[in-house]
Amino acid sequence: MDFSCAVSAFDAGTVLGTEARRMDAFTQYAVAAAREAVADAAPGDGGWDPARVGVLIGTGVGGLGTWLEQSGRMLDTPPRPVNPLTVPKAIGNMAAATVALDLGLNGPALSLATACATGTTALGIALDLLRAGRCDVVLAEGAGVLVLELAAGARARGRRPYAKLMGYGEASDAYHLTSPDPDGKGAQLAVRGALADAGLSPSDVALVNAHATGTPQGDAVEARLIDRLFGSHTAVTAAKGVTGHMLGAAGAVEAAFTALSIDDGVIPPTANFAERSADVPGIDIVHGAARHAPVPFAVSNSFGFGGHNAVAVLGRA
Repeated sequence: MDFSCAVSAFDAGTVLGTEARRMDAFTQYAVAAAREAVADAAPGDGGWDPARVGVLIGTGVGGLGTWLEQSGRMLDTPPRPVNPLTVPKAIGNMAAATVALDLGLNGPALSLATACATGTTALGIALDLLRAGRCDVVLAEGAGVLVLELAAGARARGRRPYAKLMGYGEASDAYHLTSPDPDGKGAQLAVRGALADAGLSPSDVALVNAHATGTPQGDAVEARLIDRLFGSHTAVTAAKGVTGHMLGAAGAVEAAFTALSIDDGVIPPTANFAERSADVPGIDIVHGAARHAPVPFAVSNSFGFGGHNAVAVLGRA
């Protein structure tokens, strides 16, 4: 899969102007996606109080490109001077900070890292900020930015949300640095916690957007978990066969896909699915073609190195 072709069309200079030179790629993507998300939410003049709008954008690795480039300069013979913007370009909080600066938002601007679960963790913390009354609106996560707004505010502006973020669950495997718990204990705790937070049972869920990184061990553990909790009555799809693994941004982008499935009643197929492995149970994996079906409630899974498990439950708005 030649993924380079997919990102080559993004010209940071054209989209962001000269300020793009002051940003690492992960910040460029975040700012561009945040602008698109806010434009789609259409706050209008005076629609949002900037002091009540938060930004919560995590990252899996931060400005890795900047670190590699500038470290190489220091290792040259003789060493070359490093760019004076190295630290502000590369540190992990800069995506959230730059989005807040770019959009003039004065609420909390926070960054976090829970490896490949980061995007979904950001959604959970954003939900907490809304429930606690600290924010009316929160922009959440990576190269796919979602606008989370209190329902009353959206209705007052005449906006219909794509979906409702109903619940969030998180748990740790406490098992291994990179391998999942073979029994899926931490993931199951996160799924059950998210469903309880949403006031739902597994039988209510029509769709699971699986983490599904394509590793035999990880996929088998997740498939057994889905089979154990949801059985064959729940459709399963996975996005990484199309998008690749976007690390910290994966959970946010996949939550956006899940929200669109709820809004459109269309479940996208799992790309590159040829045949079921012997150790994968008979769960209902959507593949070959999209499936048109109502999706009243859906679960989006994200599991990261270090045993981080984050799960979001979305439903019709």
